[in-house]
Amino acid sequence: MLNLKNLTLIVLSNQKLLKIIDDLFLDVGQGEAIGICGESGCGKSSLASGLLGIAPEPGVVTGRIEIEGVDLLDGIDQNVRLEAAKHRIRVNRAWAKGLEKRIHAMRGKVFGLLPQGAKTALSPFLTITEQLHKAYQKSGRPVGGAETLICDILCRLRLKPLADKHPHQLSGGEAQRVLIGQMIALNPEIAIFDEPTTGLDITLQVEIIDLIRDFKHGTLPGQDGKQRTVIVVSHDLRLIRQVAERVAVMYAGEMVEVGRCETIFTGGAAHPYTKKLIEAAQFRRSFPLPVIPGELPPLLQPPRGCKFYERCDQLEASCQAEKPPMKELNDGHWVRCPLWNRPQKTEGSPSEPILLLPLHRDPKVPLLSLRHLDFSYSPSVWEARLSRDRRQPFALRGIDLEVYENESIALVGESACGKTTLGKVITGQLRPERGLVCWQGEPLQYTSVAIQQHRKRVQMIWQTPDASLNPGMKVSQLIQETILLRRGERLSSKNRASVEGEMRQYLARVKLLGQEECYPETLSGGEQRRLSIARCLVLEPKLIVADEPFSGLDASLANLLKNIFMGERVSGVTFVFILHDLKSAQQLCDRVVVIKDGMIVETDDVDRIFDDSLPHHPYTQNLLEASQLLGS
Repeated sequence: MLNLKNLTLIVLSNQKLLKIIDDLFLDVGQGEAIGICGESGCGKSSLASGLLGIAPEPGVVTGRIEIEGVDLLDGIDQNVRLEAAKHRIRVNRAWAKGLEKRIHAMRGKVFGLLPQGAKTALSPFLTITEQLHKAYQKSGRPVGGAETLICDILCRLRLKPLADKHPHQLSGGEAQRVLIGQMIALNPEIAIFDEPTTGLDITLQVEIIDLIRDFKHGTLPGQDGKQRTVIVVSHDLRLIRQVAERVAVMYAGEMVEVGRCETIFTGGAAHPYTKKLIEAAQFRRSFPLPVIPGELPPLLQPPRGCKFYERCDQLEASCQAEKPPMKELNDGHWVRCPLWNRPQKTEGSPSEPILLLPLHRDPKVPLLSLRHLDFSYSPSVWEARLSRDRRQPFALRGIDLEVYENESIALVGESACGKTTLGKVITGQLRPERGLVCWQGEPLQYTSVAIQQHRKRVQMIWQTPDASLNPGMKVSQLIQETILLRRGERLSSKNRASVEGEMRQYLARVKLLGQEECYPETLSGGEQRRLSIARCLVLEPKLIVADEPFSGLDASLANLLKNIFMGERVSGVTFVFILHDLKSAQQLCDRVVVIKDGMIVETDDVDRIFDDSLPHHPYTQNLLEASQLLGS
């Protein structure tokens, strides 16, 4: 069905030609579901868009993309010329226009892409229903079946109450569901899902997994029963195990292992990188959590031999000398490592003491307390005119919560239940209509001076990091600006060396050293998230509200951040985590607060929440059961 040969994605950046995807081979059969996994920044999302011949400007996709024997990039060798010495890409414009027309004609019918960044992928001018209608029209199916199918999509994705809303009125999880609804309405032969469950609560993740399975088998309303080819790009190994038959592991723009899921995930992984990814994904509550050492190789100076050489514990001199080829171990299991059968070295005892949760909080005086708190969003004039329902329901109702010093609590619940709104109230960005926000027993005053003082001691890590980063500033400038803000200084010849030294220390902590000259838009989603976390830590707050800090990250990088957070907590920082992943809540937190429809329905110590022998609120029980269905 789909064959990739010598697929290469080349981008021109800072007058340099960078290979984002490097000479990649992959075959996907008709009706097959394959998962693509790997670290943040390894090229998964670039591959997802590259499959459609899409490259960021200025850039180009080369090689062969064959769909049922027809090469999508036919004629590229004669019409694209890479001039490495002059650092430029020459493309025949007439051929490029023809390619664009071919790809445009195939979109929606032959292949469809569900991209990351749900809100930016939706038209801001169309309602949810109109967006689904537009996708259905693109599919070329009979007009008569549109209403029935769209009604079914709205019901299955819990979007019926949002049918007349616009994208800016949705939460991140709701926007993600709309994109999935568009994919179902398009009904392409090849469906590419890029992080389909990112930002979704645990119950919706289970439902989306069932939807992807039904979509693959062609059993959804409006489908003809024909098997669809599904490609799932995700950092989440649990998702891939649930929906895919085969898994392809990517590292630094190339495939390092391809095999059946039941082989790779049950002790049959052969490449050292795959083994370390699987190890990092295992659930444990002792710290430090396992992390793959080192960083991805730089694109400007890729290694000559094996790209995993510097991070591998099984290396030999030959690994550095030449690039190992893909080798077939048995039927359908390929690996890019000549030392695949060598036993993995076991790590010695950790140099730092193992920390077991939970830590004990100080119950004397709450650091932060919320008393009888209500909040609702007031519509703008434009929103009020668009909305048919002028009533504004409460986003938060009757919230009573105390957060103690050095405590770590988790706010959990479904999408749009009020978790992020509560986080904004805690940080002073939203003022409650009723009730009090108290810091160490003193009510918060909503004057500009008091709010500025409050934001120095309480910081928020945003769910969408790209929206919180200035696109016109480099990574180094973003961190240096924050350091100077904390110090109350201006950059000068006297403090430049110390500011730059501290900046490098923070970037090293989140594995971004070497990216100082990059702009946020050139970073992957995971790298942007790590940058926003580093900037938050620079300010040395007393309380941090972290809104989905591990969303979109692979297991190794998520473990790295969890280790950083736990280190900060040992130093006395208090955390409020907003999480969909209950396993992360169990790892990091002393207490769990369950929120439904803007109200706290249950709160208890973490061990009691996850104790199946104890009674729970029915809503909490549903969340726990969904987490068990996903597995650890």
